[in-house]
Amino acid sequence: MSRADEAVQQFLGPFNCTQSVLAVYAAEHGLDPGLARRLACPFGAGFAHGGGMCGVVSGGLLVIGLVHGQGEADDQDAKARANAVAQEFVEVFRDRAGDVSCRVLLGRDLTDPVELARAREEDRFALRCAPLVRLGVEILEDIL
Repeated sequence: MSRADEAVQQFLGPFNCTQSVLAVYAAEHGLDPGLARRLACPFGAGFAHGGGMCGVVSGGLLVIGLVHGQGEADDQDAKARANAVAQEFVEVFRDRAGDVSCRVLLGRDLTDPVELARAREEDRFALRCAPLVRLGVEILEDIL
């Protein structure tokens, strides 16, 4: 099963978009997948269902940090590399998805309980977000 398939499967199960993206890269890079999902939990649906930056983008940025991020004070090259890869990821995601805002991508204001209920009734998370989870992981696979 590809990483993209695995991430979509996790997303269609009990996990949010950010958790699903980060978890499929975690073990390979020394991070327990359960811990990765706990860390990523509040990022889903645009930061705690706030409709901000898409959780797939947040998850992608966390993966980029995990793979390329600065871990030591004197490793400025790692910071520069992580930022360059992150900028590329965001640019490609925006170009392919149309935006990086959860509110825009879903077409619903998740901070409004009525809008959140409507999004769930319309199955927008599965119909709109699952393909975005796949897209985010596919972009990561291309640029990492």
